[in-house]
Amino acid sequence: MIVGRGGAVGKEHRGNREKSEEAHKPATGSRGLLATACRIKKESAILGCGSNLRGRFRENVLKLCCLPILQLTLMAWLVGQAGASEATDPPSDPSAGAFSRLLRERRFVRPGILTVPETLQRESVLPADFERQATLVLVADKLSRVFPETFASILAKAQPGIELFGLFSDAGGRDAVRQLLAKHEIPPNRIRLVQVPTDTIWIRDFGPVVARCGDGTRVAFDCEYRRRSGTKQRRLDNAAATEIARHLGIRVRRAPIELEAGNLLSNGRDLLVTTTVTLNANISRGHDAQTVVGYLGKHFGCCKIVVLEPLQGEPTGHVDTFACFTDPDTIVVGRYRESVDPLNSLVLKRNTAILAQVATSKGRLRVVRMAMPDNDDGVWRSYTNSLFANGVLLVPNYGRSDAQADRLAVETFRRLLPGWRVAGIDAGKLVRQEGALRCITLPVPAKRASDAR
Repeated sequence: MIVGRGGAVGKEHRGNREKSEEAHKPATGSRGLLATACRIKKESAILGCGSNLRGRFRENVLKLCCLPILQLTLMAWLVGQAGASEATDPPSDPSAGAFSRLLRERRFVRPGILTVPETLQRESVLPADFERQATLVLVADKLSRVFPETFASILAKAQPGIELFGLFSDAGGRDAVRQLLAKHEIPPNRIRLVQVPTDTIWIRDFGPVVARCGDGTRVAFDCEYRRRSGTKQRRLDNAAATEIARHLGIRVRRAPIELEAGNLLSNGRDLLVTTTVTLNANISRGHDAQTVVGYLGKHFGCCKIVVLEPLQGEPTGHVDTFACFTDPDTIVVGRYRESVDPLNSLVLKRNTAILAQVATSKGRLRVVRMAMPDNDDGVWRSYTNSLFANGVLLVPNYGRSDAQADRLAVETFRRLLPGWRVAGIDAGKLVRQEGALRCITLPVPAKRASDAR
């Protein structure tokens, strides 16, 4: 069974400790307080009705009434605006004293533009999706079994010049891939198969984030991956990044921050785009905002980080559900019909306003709006969650009622990417698992920037 990208629990970006903490929370609200007060009074009556017990009863009720007010006061005190200043790598284990550090920090990140310190030495750069890639990695066994047509279309339509790298968990998974290749008459050598066990297909999020260094080498960052499938931890996914990098022959560096690459866009130069989920997930674990911003600037080569609002109700909180770069100075942002989703229509308008303020080497960042399929059925279809592969752009299509929107999306990308071959791929079944084409693919950049588009 393939688990949804966001997991059965949903909204995992708030931290995996919430579930266990929820069971230990005291009763709140008028009914909860009344029930607890009655329980204390009943226990007092059983033990006796002396003045001491009556005094304790009044004292406990007072504590119960004051507790919610104190909690709200603390929550209001925590929320603020984060800036960026000199930063070093965050500690690998911030759990000790995390809550007290968060109290001292007194701030979470809001949408806006964060500037990385100019004095920070940048060691590597995160290439953009539209730049030239050496390899494309997919979880081949699970895709062959659950989404065979989508997987076969990617294999058939990707450029022959890009190496395809397929993961399988066991011998049965390897055989499933070989059977799919034979069925669709795809040469067996079209994809290189390696055994790396995984829990899910969402390799963009749990795989290594590969950056390019100035000397032409590459470095793979193995970030902390904390998403779950219901109550089950994705242990195989979390362990896969280092194994994938080892098979690719790329040196690995353990990243002490929580990061899913589905929530990270790069223009390949000096700009990163993410949502508040990325920074606030790390802040909630005890990291300070300045340190996280400094780490991203140092290892992914950015001078600015644009922090956007995530879509409300969408389970991943990722930026690639509504945005993508098509060149260093152009970003596509989705648009929902106000009559269908007025809340997220406003969210994307606010995000567009923030992006329009960003300066690039050619002036203001160009923001192109693209109509998104309606989400009134609870399915978050996206055209920006596309696959860039060396001059080929594969755009998720959803068919039937979305046929006109599918066609307009392909036409828009063709205007923005002259010289590229833009084709649609049916992702109607895949998107119901809370992801699309970008989510199931992991690009490995070419060694040198001169190989980029």
